[in-house]
Order: sequence, then structure tokens, then C-alpha cells
Amino acid sequence: MITDRAPSAPVHRKSGPLRATALAFLITALAAQAETDKAKEKESKPEEPEKIDQAYVREHYTKFEYEVPMRDGVNLLTAICQPKDDAQPYPILLTRTPYSLKPYSVDLYPDPRGPLFHYAKERFIFVVQDVRGRNGSGGEFGSG
Repeated sequence: MITDRAPSAPVHRKSGPLRATALAFLITALAAQAETDKAKEKESKPEEPEKIDQAYVREHYTKFEYEVPMRDGVNLLTAICQPKDDAQPYPILLTRTPYSLKPYSVDLYPDPRGPLFHYAKERFIFVVQDVRGRNGSGGEFGSG
């Protein structure tokens, strides 16, 4: 019978302390590789996003309320939620609403909805203002 295979070289089996050392080295290398794989897996898993709720806003923002005077002397109630970290400038999102900027009081923080929910992690400065004649603002509500 004719085959294409080359004759195999004789196998020499190592025995004794050299074989035990090689086996110990192999086991150590495999264990180290497994630890590296576990570390990479932890790094690749995305962290759970921090929950954006009233407690998050209270922890990361400071709330102010002002009555902003208009040219005709009418004051518009304005609430500002500003990031506590003032190390850099932040973008401002101004919202004027006829639907109330509740909760009123610098001690009460809003439950994040709408833009506040989406942009709070980005550290936007939020300015919400009651329009003329509505809720906490003076003047007369109307088309003008």
C-alpha cells in the first residue's frame, strides 16, 4: 500500500521532573489566560446607566428661583437647575411654559421628564419659565 504521508518521526516521551514542570507551566499559563479573558469580558460589558430621577437631579444640580422683570414691569417666575460641578461652561436649555414649572420652591426638585430626562447626564443648565399671566408669573395671559 502506497501513501502520501511522510513517515512520522519517533515520539520521545519525557518523564519525571521535566514533564511535571512543563505541565505546571501549562496549567499556570491557562489560568492566567482565563483571568485575562474574565477581565476583558468585564471591560466589554457596558455599565448600567445611572438612573435619572429626582434624587439624581438633587445630587447633581442646584436649583434657584427668580422673578425676572420684563420691560413693562411684569415679573416672570423662572427656575434654574444648574450643575453643581461648575468647572466648565455648560449649554443652556430654556423652556417657557404655560403649564407650570412646578414644583415651586428651591428645596423641591423636578421629576425629570422630557428634555430634563434626556439631557441631565450631559450636564445642561435647565431654565424653565412660567409665561406671562400663568401660574407663578405676573401679568395677563393672552395673545397680546
